[in-house]
Amino acid sequence: MERRGLCLGFKRMFILGSLMIHIVAFYPHVTLGTEAKPVPELFKEALQAFQSGNYKEASLKLKAFLKKYSYNPLVKRAIFLLGDCYYYLDEYEKAIKTYQQALQSYPLYSEAPKATLFLGRAYKKLGSLTEADRVFQKGIKGYPGNKYINEFYYERGLIAYEFRELEKAIGLLGKALENCKDAHLYIKICFALGDAYTALSNYIAARNFYQEAFKKRVSPYVYLRSHPITYFNVAEMFLNNREYIKAVRAYLEIASLYPQAAFAPKALIKAGDTCLKMEEYQKALKIYGKVIRLYPETNEALISKFRMADLGIEKPGLKVPLVSYYEAYRHPWDTYQELAKSSLPELAELAHFRMAELLFKQNKFGETIKVLKEYLTLFPSGKLREHCLNLLEETVLLWIDQLYKSQQYLAILKIFLQNADYLKHKGEVLLSKIANAYYQVGLYEEALNTYQSLPLDPENVLKIAQLYYLVGSYPDAEHLLEGYLQTSSDAGQRCEISQLLAETCYKEKKFSKALVYYLGFLDQCHPAASCLLYVKIADCYAHTKAWDNAISFLKKVMFEKNSTGHVDKNLAKRTHILLGDCYYHKQNFEEALENFNQALFYVVDQDEINFVLYRIGDCYKHLDLIAKAASTYQKIKKQDTFWQALVRFSLDNLSWGKKNKRYISLFMPASLNGGER
Repeated sequence: MERRGLCLGFKRMFILGSLMIHIVAFYPHVTLGTEAKPVPELFKEALQAFQSGNYKEASLKLKAFLKKYSYNPLVKRAIFLLGDCYYYLDEYEKAIKTYQQALQSYPLYSEAPKATLFLGRAYKKLGSLTEADRVFQKGIKGYPGNKYINEFYYERGLIAYEFRELEKAIGLLGKALENCKDAHLYIKICFALGDAYTALSNYIAARNFYQEAFKKRVSPYVYLRSHPITYFNVAEMFLNNREYIKAVRAYLEIASLYPQAAFAPKALIKAGDTCLKMEEYQKALKIYGKVIRLYPETNEALISKFRMADLGIEKPGLKVPLVSYYEAYRHPWDTYQELAKSSLPELAELAHFRMAELLFKQNKFGETIKVLKEYLTLFPSGKLREHCLNLLEETVLLWIDQLYKSQQYLAILKIFLQNADYLKHKGEVLLSKIANAYYQVGLYEEALNTYQSLPLDPENVLKIAQLYYLVGSYPDAEHLLEGYLQTSSDAGQRCEISQLLAETCYKEKKFSKALVYYLGFLDQCHPAASCLLYVKIADCYAHTKAWDNAISFLKKVMFEKNSTGHVDKNLAKRTHILLGDCYYHKQNFEEALENFNQALFYVVDQDEINFVLYRIGDCYKHLDLIAKAASTYQKIKKQDTFWQALVRFSLDNLSWGKKNKRYISLFMPASLNGGER
């Protein structure tokens, strides 16, 4: 019993002693009993060094204190402070070891939640994110309701964001924001949420949280200047909200604060592009020039050159320094050519398209088409392919239109055939021009096929009929023209149809029908005197044996001289031969002989020469000028069997007639013998 009482007494004394130690540790100024326990000077000096930010000295004094006063009530406070010193000195491995020792020895100490927070941050600083998350999670579970709870959730949210577990990050950061009283922490959480939503492409939610951060009285720029990616996102928010001045200021500050960072030239490009939106072209040029000067080997430098070249085209005349990094502005075409060979596919694609646009504006249509086709070859799946095809089509159409006005029909057909595959919309206007171009260069079959693809309005029907005539399809031409003549009420068109119908029937050797249309044309349309028309009418009369009518029209023919002062030989030949033939059939051999002799001045074809000579010989024969007839027959060239046989027969006939002249006169009337001479 005595031993049991003694043990119980010692136990009570131990509990009381422990309680006194805790009181002294937390409240070193409290006295126990009547006598105060003094705080060692070494601890005081360590605390003073820590509070003044001299963490190295503080750590040395704390280590010395812990070694000298291992049983002092201030030991637990000293070990937690030592962990903080190592953390602030960036000696994270020592900090981790010290915090772990402190938390293992004094898990219920008031500084334990803070130490847990800093332990996790130390792991995070060393890149051990999984271990850091485990520590923060332990802090949330082990110290519920403590003042660091929002920071635990915030840190876990940041780690989830680093692992791209964005939904999880948003949930944890949302927890961190609940009942957050610390304005600085509140701003940081809002920015982190904005970043997470930006990564999810939920820009509306991101903008809301970024704007929420700006509502606090505490300036958010302190945080942003140390978080450039977030700052960049905020600048994007300004830009999307059309707060251009704020956006430019943010981009420029990011580039200024972090000039060596990979995002610095990108921020400058964004600033320049935003200046373009504000139409501050001079400022934009200056920013692009800065990119080229400071970051010459970057992709952003190439983009800046491209922007400068665009400004050189759209806003020439801006004042720029005479230095090399403004060459892109002064020589846009050279810049586009350089960038067309860039290793950046999108930039090379844009440069090709800009070259084509520039050539198009200068009406250099051939070069424009060449560059656009080169683009289509190099970038078969390019983002600008549709724009390229549209520009190519517009270029071809404008070029054809320009050439059509200057009547360069052969060039039109060449361009059309080379680029027909790029013309998505071959409208009536274009096809009419192409059909007419075929017609003008004499490609009548192609013209006919093209006209037949057009709507059959009266004008096109007439064109098709004309083409049927030109390609020798006279029945088709006649059929169309007769139908059109019945329906047309336009006097001018009726005249044109009548003349073409006459020509068609003439070609078909329907001379009686042709004569009707020719005479109707003369009577109703009153054309200017046309010698060729008179010859054709006379020919129709001759074929119907109306010799006097034929002669009447042929006498109206005037042999007009051409620009060189020479008579139209073909017309003169036709007129004299036809006149000679009419007089021959009327047995007026003197007039026939005169016209056939005139025809000899104009005929060049050997068969025609032979025919005219044969007719002259016949005239001499009928005039009983036998010697002249024989002489003329003998002039006929006998290259083929027909003329050989005919000349032989005529000469034999002359010889037989000469021998038997006195007998012939007894049996044949004078009218058939050519009359007596």
